[in-house]
Amino acid sequence: MQEYDRNEKDSPEADVKNGETMVEPKRKFKLTNLIWALLLIAVVFAGGYLRTLGMDWDDGEYLHPDERFMAFVVSAIHTNDEGVSFFDTANSTMNPDNVGYNWYVYGTLPLFANRITSDFLNETGWDLKLLDQTATGWEMYLVGRYLSAFYDTITILITFLIGLRLFKKMWPAVIAAGLYAFFALPIQLSHYFTVDIMANMFCMAAFYMAVVIMTRKPKKVEKEEAEDKPIFLTEWSGAFTYALFGVFAGLALACKVSAAPIVLLLPLAGFVELMRLDTKKERIEQIGLLVRNLVVGGISFFILFRIGQPYAFNGPTFFHVIPNQDWISDLRSLSGQSKGLVDFPPALQWSRRPIWFGFENLSLWGVGLPLAIVAWAAYIWQTVELAKGKWKDHLVMWSLTTMFFVWQSVNFTSSMRYYMQIYVPLALTAAWGGWYLHTMLKKNKPKLSWLPLLLVALAFLGTLGYGYAFSRIYSRPA
Repeated sequence: MQEYDRNEKDSPEADVKNGETMVEPKRKFKLTNLIWALLLIAVVFAGGYLRTLGMDWDDGEYLHPDERFMAFVVSAIHTNDEGVSFFDTANSTMNPDNVGYNWYVYGTLPLFANRITSDFLNETGWDLKLLDQTATGWEMYLVGRYLSAFYDTITILITFLIGLRLFKKMWPAVIAAGLYAFFALPIQLSHYFTVDIMANMFCMAAFYMAVVIMTRKPKKVEKEEAEDKPIFLTEWSGAFTYALFGVFAGLALACKVSAAPIVLLLPLAGFVELMRLDTKKERIEQIGLLVRNLVVGGISFFILFRIGQPYAFNGPTFFHVIPNQDWISDLRSLSGQSKGLVDFPPALQWSRRPIWFGFENLSLWGVGLPLAIVAWAAYIWQTVELAKGKWKDHLVMWSLTTMFFVWQSVNFTSSMRYYMQIYVPLALTAAWGGWYLHTMLKKNKPKLSWLPLLLVALAFLGTLGYGYAFSRIYSRPA
């Protein structure tokens, strides 16, 4: 888009050049943004439709073992009576251990969200088909499935916001949101009442906060302010974003403790923010500010994790934060099973799996081969850009993708859903690759600038085909 200097030519007569008004490009730009905004709305609605299609796909047979277990647990927990504190681990009836499920090792936040929603809707059964043949209401697992679909639809919007913050353009951000909307695996997981989708939504919200931190330039210290009081006592504008990161990261871990690596994004983003200052002196002056903000993020993280996963601690009040050894023991037991250290039947399927097993399944089925080719090629290019010194623009997203991918690939259990935290980054990386290559070619080789757009369009259509084809299993009786 051509830009004009309005300061030099202010009169209406001067707006005409070669027979065209000079304000037309601005009007065209606004129209383009409107078109992309409408496409975003279409993407969100289409993604929501695919995620809510055929929710009772198994006809109440509880075919997913984790979902079946969670449905039993959520139907058993209930609000406390006789003044028992919510944080009283030994006595609270919101604690699965106290209602007959003393080996519940997933996060408790998804249970709380389902129970509160089910109570509000007055839909608290767990097996209406068996208990009451005439019942027409929802089972609690269906409430959980609709909640999962809602969470993942929000993740589509978060993907757009991350892309808009990174690219400063509407179209690559909408493309990234569209790619995620039609990925097969998120569509599948949205049809389950499990912890993965809710955890991913909060992880991506934390990722967005990290991107906000990474892409802004810290406020410089004025000489008068520096001589008066330390900046970490006077400048609080950036602390709110750090606190929000902590909120979302804490909620993510309250869904699933394996989301823990997400917390590493905060110091990474803070480091990039610090390095965006112009001089070494300015960076040294603001180290105290960075440390203060990290502490703020850590405090908010702990508070929200304490609320969302209260029985990781002994209680009986919020301020009693001694770790619950039974909970830690359960996590160790689960870790041993998932790593193949004990003879656990469900884990036997992962023996003799090659290290590329997760990558293969993610690429062929989770996101689809057309997008996988573009995304991994863009990821390699991003790695090169990182090595060439452009790490300030790529470090956070590249680290998120690499961290979860490597960690899960070397893990004994390389289930495709364990890679969930890199699906949004892969969509963004693919969109970035097409946008950046298009920008470069448009500047240097205009005649070839259409080529990356074609590649992205083909990847998008291929992803749309994958998602639509997979969704057909929910459109017909089992």
